[in-house]
Amino acid sequence: MKILIFSDSHGRSANMLKAIEYHPDAETLLHLGDGTDDLNDVSEKYPALTIKHVKGNREDCLFTNRNDSPFLVERVENKIIYLCHGHRHNVSYTEQSLIYSAICHNADIVLYGHTHIKENKYLPDISQDENGEKKGLYVFNPGSISRPRDGLYPSYGIIEIRSDGVLLSHGLIK
Repeated sequence: MKILIFSDSHGRSANMLKAIEYHPDAETLLHLGDGTDDLNDVSEKYPALTIKHVKGNREDCLFTNRNDSPFLVERVENKIIYLCHGHRHNVSYTEQSLIYSAICHNADIVLYGHTHIKENKYLPDISQDENGEKKGLYVFNPGSISRPRDGLYPSYGIIEIRSDGVLLSHGLIK
């Protein structure tokens, strides 16, 4: 299964639409906040695409009638994914609270945004599964699909969950 991850679109749905065109085999789209209104354009053009999202600090500040959650825990195939924007975990300073929350939710993958900077790392043997076996945690930030802070191109994330494991990677909009 292929999943696309976006964060911090800030009104630039065109970049998300380009990324979806690059990956027509993607089944699910996850948006990590700050621009969730941009998903209206995406769902209009791709109504069959499963879309999940959490609110970011921008949505926290705006009055909306939507009941957006600050985090989600999703089971995708045999993996548990913890999604949040990251601002409530102070990810601009440390990932400690983010990682702790992911472990508390028994996550295999934690996705966050907010910093506008790409991240992709694996922490081995950081927690235990339900059988008491040690397991690791993937920590992933797709960067920003609109305004990257690393001086590079707008970016997004790709998760491929396969029978032989998980592959997380970044895509760029040039």
